[in-house]
Amino acid sequence: MEKFGIPIALGMALSENPQAMYQFAKLDEEKKQEIIKGTQKVKSKEEMRQYVNRLITEYQ
Repeated sequence: MEKFGIPIALGMALSENPQAMYQFAKLDEEKKQEIIKGTQKVKSKEEMRQYVNRLITEYQ
């Protein structure tokens, strides 16, 4: 189930990483949708954490 267009797994991973959540919140809608679409390739909780951690460095 998604709320506000964010997959639950992404939302949970962002909630565990405030710095990544801040970076995500600053992005424009197009970039957010690109990131959300990229989560479709993520297969595990650990992969999602790694995916979210990359937000910190890639979008500063």
